[in-house]
Parts: sequence; C-alpha cells; structure tokens
Amino acid sequence: MDHLRDNLVALAHRDLALARRVGALDPARVPPVELARSGAPTIALAPRTGGPPVLLHSRYDPALEARRFLEAIAVGPTDTVILLGFGLGHHLRALTARLSTANRVFVVERDIALFRAALAASDFTDLLDERVRFFVELDDLDLYAGLRSELRRIFASRVVLVAPSPLAAADPEGYRRTLPELRKFVGAAQIVLQTAFVLPRLNLESQTASLVEWLRGRSVSDYRGRFEGRPAVVVAAGPSLGRNVEGLRAARGRAVLIAVSTALKPLLARGLTPDFACVLDYHRLSRRYFDGIPAAGAPPLFCDPKANAEAVAAYSGPKVFPDDDLLGYLSGGVCGERGRVEGGGTVAHTAFFLACYLGCDPVIFVGLDLSYTGGLVHIPGTAIHAQRRGELNRFHTLDTREWEFFARQRRYLTEVPGQTEPTVHTDDLMLSYLRDFELLFRQAGVRVVDATEGGARKAGCESLTLAEAIRRYCGERLPPEAFEPPRAPDVEGRLRATDLALARCREEGETLQGHLRSAIRLLKRVVQRNRKGRPADAWVAEVQRLHARMMEARLERLRRLVEGMAYADGFERSRRDLRIDLGEAQGVARQRLQAERDRAYLQGVERGLEFLLGRVDLARERVRSALEDRASPARAGPALGVRP
Repeated sequence: MDHLRDNLVALAHRDLALARRVGALDPARVPPVELARSGAPTIALAPRTGGPPVLLHSRYDPALEARRFLEAIAVGPTDTVILLGFGLGHHLRALTARLSTANRVFVVERDIALFRAALAASDFTDLLDERVRFFVELDDLDLYAGLRSELRRIFASRVVLVAPSPLAAADPEGYRRTLPELRKFVGAAQIVLQTAFVLPRLNLESQTASLVEWLRGRSVSDYRGRFEGRPAVVVAAGPSLGRNVEGLRAARGRAVLIAVSTALKPLLARGLTPDFACVLDYHRLSRRYFDGIPAAGAPPLFCDPKANAEAVAAYSGPKVFPDDDLLGYLSGGVCGERGRVEGGGTVAHTAFFLACYLGCDPVIFVGLDLSYTGGLVHIPGTAIHAQRRGELNRFHTLDTREWEFFARQRRYLTEVPGQTEPTVHTDDLMLSYLRDFELLFRQAGVRVVDATEGGARKAGCESLTLAEAIRRYCGERLPPEAFEPPRAPDVEGRLRATDLALARCREEGETLQGHLRSAIRLLKRVVQRNRKGRPADAWVAEVQRLHARMMEARLERLRRLVEGMAYADGFERSRRDLRIDLGEAQGVARQRLQAERDRAYLQGVERGLEFLLGRVDLARERVRSALEDRASPARAGPALGVRP
C-alpha cells in the first residue's frame, strides 16, 4: 500500500480528479495481484463476459513479455502513442523506456479497480509526469471529450495506436468497441485540426465584410430568456425531415421553431414560416439559401459573424447578431454587450445554442440525421440540390446523383447505430459533429429530444417521434408579445464611431507590424551569424525587447487576434519545439535552431497582420460608403435588419 499512497500523490499533481476517484474506490473491488517468477506483479481476471480467468501478463517475466511485444511497433522520437489498456503497467514502462522527452502517451484503461491494483503493486512515480495522461473507466463520450481537449498536443506528430491483446481479453466486448472508437477519433480529429488551419482567414474575411451588417443589425441580447421554459424545435435539413416536415404545423405557436439556413426555403415552400433562422456556413453557395425570399414576413435571421458575408447581405429580412471579439475591437465597442452565443461546428449547433440562449427547454430536433440516410445527405428542395439542376435528366435524378456520391464514398464510411435502423453510414466529419452534439446534450442543462425519426442515434437525449414530442411538450400557446422586435439601433452613430475606431486599429496595426518586421530582420541576422559559428546574444536580447513591446496592453487585443489567425504557424512552431528539445544541439547551434523557429513563426504572424490590415481598409471603405448612403436620400434604400 506504500506504492498506492506515493503513486496517488504523484498522480494528484497531474490529475487530481482521477487521483480522488482511485483513492475513494472500495478496496473490496480491487482484484488480487500475484507475483511472477521474475518477482514482478502479474494478475488474472475473470472476463466480464464470463469464463475462466485470463492472465493479463506473463507468469514468468511480465516485463520481458511487454518489451518483446513492443519490438514490432515502430515509434518515432516525436510520435504520440495511444495505449489501449494499462493492466499492471508493464507495457507503459517498457514503452517509456524507449521514448524521448518529446513523445506523449495517452493511456486508456477501462477498469478503475485494475488501475488501483497496478498503483498499489508497483512504483510509477517516475512515469506520472507531463508525458503521460490517463483516461480511466470513462464512457466513449467522456473519452472523446478528454482526447478532444488534447487535440493539438496529440497531433503534433504521428499517432501510434498500441493495443496489447491480453489486456483486451479481460473485457473483449468493451475493447472491441473502444478500439474502433479510437480509430474514428483519429480520423475525425485530423479533419477538425486541418479545418482549424484553414478557417481563421476565411472567418476574418467574412467577419470584416459583414461589419456594416453587424452594426445595422439587432442584438441577440434583446431576445435573451424571452422563452424561458418553453419548448423549441430545431429544424435541420437532413433527409429524414421529408418524413415529418408536415408534422411541424402542429408545433406552430406552441414551440419556438428555429430553422437552419439550409432548411429555410424547404419550409417556406410548404407555407411553414419559422420563428427564427440561423446561418453559419462560410461557403458562397449559402447565399442561395436566401435568394428570392421576400422581406415581408421573413423571420429574424440569427447571423454568426463568421458566416459568408454574401449570404448575410442576401437576406432581406431582419438580422440578429451576437458579440464578436474581432468586430467589437474594430468598432471600438460601440454596440456594447450584444450577447454571447456559441457557434459550434455546424449551423445546427448554432441553432441549438440559440435555443438555449432564448431559455427554451426542452429542445426538440428534427432533420438531424448526421448520416447518409437512404444514401442522401439533405432533404430535396435545398440550394445544394438546386445547383445540380443542370446535370439532371430523365436518367439522372437528384436521388441518383446523391446515390452515386454515396457509392463512391462508401468504402471511406463507417457504420454507427441508427435511430430507427440497426446501423447507418456516416463519414469522419459527420461523426465528429455527432460526438460534439452528444457532448453538448450532456453538458447543456436542458432536456433534448431527438425527433428526427431516422439517421444516427444520439446519446444523451430522448428519442421520440415528432408527433409524440409535440403532444408531450408543446401544449400551451406561446405569448405573442415574446416575438415583438426590439427597438431599432442608432445605426448612423454606430457607423461614425466605427470609422474612428478603424483608424485607431490601422495605427495600432502599423505599430505592431513595425515591431514584427524589426524582429524578423534581427532573427535573420542571428541565423547568419550562427551559421558562421558565432553567437548573437546581443541581437537575441534586442528581439526579446521587441517582444516585450508587442506584449504591451494597448496592442494585446490586436496581437491575440492576429496570433489566432496564425494557428497553423503556431502548430508548426510546437513541432519545431519538440525537435529542438529532442535534439542534442547546444550553444550556437541551438540558438540558430531557435532563431529559425521564431523567425518562421513571426513571418506567419506578420502575414496574418498584413491580411488583417487589408481587410480593415476594405471595412473602412464600406463604413464610409454606408454613411454616404444615409446622407443621400436618393441613394439610400430600406434599412437592413429592420422588421417590416
């Protein structure tokens, strides 16, 4: 038990919650440990599915067995290892003996009682450091959430999945499920990370292009809590929506109907006007979701500021916006607190967050398939289908086009449990969205009902037909006054204040740009001097002084925004850090590597700042043009963002 106490103290420094869970475990649950002939601990466990005990490690020499198993597994000096099964820790000790300080290990153990037995049997205090993180007896969703929180760290290099088969034998069903889940996580997480490299510039381009619309629009804070305790129906555009879209009529006036942008036109075409619509999509195609929708009677559109600017401008009805760090900075905070609503990975996430912000409970989903239900992705009638009209004829219908796409993709798809079918097909991207939804449902604090009647099954929510959900939760009529539009803002005052704020942003940007360019030039000289075998400590000290100037309070918001744009450069910098820490370079050689690393990163930041300043200039032109339009009655059109 001395080992247990010491190990728990060491573990508490890294993961206090896990140390407390292990310490609070009933000792009667802990399986007995035996000694192998070598004197090392071993253990036999009865499988959870029944049958004779399974020996998890050799009864002769468990450490040798673990080393031999790992000989066939190649692990690079900066790789990330996911070890499925801790057992008594012999595989982890053999693994870490081969690893460098730059490697990271994530241990997934399904049995907390076995984990406690291991901590009592051996001294692991030397392994319970920042290189190793444990995920012990977590369900699939909590495991996904824990791994997702380490995304950047995990994928700083290649990922190696290690699954010793004897450890899985004690819980074959659990490990048979967890191993594919880990593989799915790796595939889905790589897409999430790659998206994070691309989106910052796209987002900034959309945000700055929508600045004038953001200033004209109403604030979502005006709607906060208006529907406290009332039901909401979030209408997504999955193919299952076609089965129950007519059932939404029974919810009109008894639940807040929130349509994602893709579903808006199909609803309007059926004479169903939702109470709100949402847009998040960054692609130019999304403007087609709103083309031709008349202003009269159009519902308020909740616009995530990162949504495509052409789509936002194309909508003729009232527009509602939340707070936005970038636009708040560019406008000098002229709009005050506009309300915080998270965006999520899809517009359906955004609609869910909006429903929660409005105070709705429960939130009922329809059309949220997150799968290729029937070989389709969207309900017919969306803009995504409309763009294919030129390809259609009597032999190639919309259904056949989607089926062709499904057939081509099928070998890359995976099966997940279905809501109304045993399994359905999904891809890595939709699978990552599914896991995100399941986490949201667990953490949101509101009841969630999945009334999709098809698609992937979602953990953490009640599964009902739409008719049953409406009967159970949508009884009372909503008060009409809750839908009253808020007072129109002082748009001209906002525009004038923003014009001045943009001038200040340009000035701060030029100051930061000067510091960056000076630091980049100095680092180039450091590298040149180092290549001649000579140190450049004085120039490095000057770079550090420039860095201190960049950290000044007046530049902090701008610097943080620009660093967020340089996400890919920051990721590459982390990789270089690993290689430098792993290498043996010292003195001048190490100084050169560090200077090359910092120069490459600052060049990425400087490119991001230059892009931002260009967008600031364009935004200022739009603001001034809007002011001129307001000053000239002949040029001024109807004010956008005002309910007719």
